[in-house]
Amino acid sequence: MFIEKGLEVSHLRTLALGVFEKTGKAVAAFGGEDGKGYAFVLVAPDDFEKTASSLREALHAKGGGKAPILQGTAACTEAEIRAFFKE
Repeated sequence: MFIEKGLEVSHLRTLALGVFEKTGKAVAAFGGEDGKGYAFVLVAPDDFEKTASSLREALHAKGGGKAPILQGTAACTEAEIRAFFKE
């Protein structure tokens, strides 16, 4: 999981897909800041629907995509993101 200020969705997508291609593991990249919200890209090859549903609920996320990639926005704080990913 990555959180970076100032990255646009296209950069988050490049980051998330690059890490996924190298590791083969699920990865999430968030760009934004508290008070303004976060854009995100999630690459989750296993249990995509379950992970996407949990992320939407826990982080007040909206978005879409086709497995294994979900992208959108989340109205949450950095602390909530870290708690969701248990960091």
